[in-house]
Amino acid sequence: ILDLIGVIYFYKSNVISKLEREIFALIGIFYVIVLLITFTRGAWFGLILFVILMSLAQYPLKTLKISSIIIGSSIIAILTYNFLASPNILDLKPLNQLPVINRVVGLFNSDPTDSVIWRLNMWDDAYNKALESPIIGFGTGSSEIIIEQTRGTFRGSVEVHNDYIKIFLEQGIIGLSIYIMLILNILFTLYYKYVKDKNIYILTIANLMTIIYTVSLWDNLLRGTVLMWILFLLLGGVLHYNQLNKQFNN
Repeated sequence: ILDLIGVIYFYKSNVISKLEREIFALIGIFYVIVLLITFTRGAWFGLILFVILMSLAQYPLKTLKISSIIIGSSIIAILTYNFLASPNILDLKPLNQLPVINRVVGLFNSDPTDSVIWRLNMWDDAYNKALESPIIGFGTGSSEIIIEQTRGTFRGSVEVHNDYIKIFLEQGIIGLSIYIMLILNILFTLYYKYVKDKNIYILTIANLMTIIYTVSLWDNLLRGTVLMWILFLLLGGVLHYNQLNKQFNN
């Protein structure tokens, strides 16, 4: 997603030639295809959420109109496909059996083989274990050991797949409260600066961090040390650039 966002900004830049713009458009299409074939629903959701947040902030009315058209067209396309897929017409494969569609509807059909059910069971076990030491937790880095002792390894990964439950398990309510306050402080500061300065880079990093902390509800992002380095390097760079830009304009 970070690579795709970079491509989008280069594509919109006024300092590149027409040929370079076309190259970046092809690279962007390539990244979208790669993102789709990863079958990573969290990444799909993150990209869609980023586009929605950026569009609503910059073009709210146009975004609502286009969204209405997309939703209406999607409904028509689904109904048309289901009609043509009947055995009496084209006898096509059912829509929910198409790989990408099946990956999405798997969120709602309670399939025991889907990772959603596995995650729900994991969170329930981790949360109940965390209640045994709810104030200070069991200590930093202890979650995998505790999960292995509680669930064993035969059920797959011992990662919690939820950064907030992981912190609650390791640091208790004290650590979780501090972490949530840190997140709220970062997001409030960024969105306040955007409202005040209307800097597109501030908006981008604010939306990106919103996505990161949203996806953390069902994935292990906090453990990605390199990802956190890149994220906070971007955050620091954007804030410093915004400060320098204000000083230069003044």
